Amino acid sequence: MTSKNLILVTGASSGIGREISRKLCKEGYEVILASRSKEKLNSLHNELRKLGHKSHVIPCDIRIEDEVNDLYEKSSKLGFVDCVINNAGIGKFSSINKMSIEDWDEQISTNLRSSFLTTRLFVKKMIEKKEGKFVFINSVAGKYGHSFTSSTAYVASKYGLKGFADSLRTELREHNIKVISVYPGAVDTNFWDSINVDFPRDEMLSSSDIAETIFHAIAAPNSSVIEDVVVRRTKGDF
Repeated sequence: MTSKNLILVTGASSGIGREISRKLCKEGYEVILASRSKEKLNSLHNELRKLGHKSHVIPCDIRIEDEVNDLYEKSSKLGFVDCVINNAGIGKFSSINKMSIEDWDEQISTNLRSSFLTTRLFVKKMIEKKEGKFVFINSVAGKYGHSFTSSTAYVASKYGLKGFADSLRTELREHNIKVISVYPGAVDTNFWDSINVDFPRDEMLSSSDIAETIFHAIAAPNSSVIEDVVVRRTKGDF
């Protein structure tokens, strides 16, 4: 038997991905949890199972084509994945003259290339069935790059993700496939653990609030689609 509400979440082991996985399970969805950390995924899976929810753990480095292919094959055996939430992302910040090629490539690969790798596979069945959704967790940096300094690689990857989603949306309209981009401001997650910031983390957005917003976008009824969602603090960005 296949699931009618099967959703894939990348970067599900922490932060926004973890919270949206919890929210979706609470709302009755069956969730495929994907990230590089098998230990963290198992911890979340066990938490969800104890609450009576249904989830599946598929460890995957979404930067690597062979691993994404494996993720697709294993996910397909569980049923029709009618929603893919491309959430995995990283940020490494420094001035352009100090930015290493390795750090540049890692951000482009994780924040942009990975969405291409997942989308090109999971879209096939959606086109066949004439239904489905792709959600791209972007950043306000993907809309307002001029507001960010020492962030060239991060901003470039997020602007690229915006362009990818915008073009994809136009391409997939005829197939009744929804494309949703979410642009959060600063969210208090482990994303910031290794980043020296001069603003209080307790004033950032919460990942649970972002998860609620993402869920409402996914749950938009019938032929309607919430295409772009910008979520910022009421007081504005730091």
